[in-house]
Amino acid sequence: MDTQSLTLLMKMLGALSIVLGILLAVNYSVRRWGGNLFKERALAGTMISVVATKEILPKKYISIVRVRGNEFVLGISDAGINLLAPLSREGGHGAQSKGPQKSPGSETS
Repeated sequence: MDTQSLTLLMKMLGALSIVLGILLAVNYSVRRWGGNLFKERALAGTMISVVATKEILPKKYISIVRVRGNEFVLGISDAGINLLAPLSREGGHGAQSKGPQKSPGSETS
C-alpha cells in the first residue's frame, strides 16, 4: 500500500469516527435530557393523567389515575394492571365506605 492510499484511508476513518461520535453524543443527550420532553408533549393533549404513584414493594405500585374527570385506584405489577377501586367524586379523597354496602338483590328479611 502506498502512502497516498494510507493517507486517504486514515482521513476516511477519522471522518467516520467523528460522525459516529456525534451520533452517540446526540443519542445520549436525547435519552438523558429530552426523553421526558417528548412524553410530556404526547400526554398533554390526552384526557388521562397520573395523579399519584406510590411504590409498595419492588416493582409493585399503587397509582391514582384521572380519566375524563373520574379517578381510579390501580394496582400495577409485572403481572399486569388491575382496577382496585374507583374514587368517589364527593370527597375527592378516596373511596371511603360509610359502612357495609349491600349489593342489589342480596336483601334478607
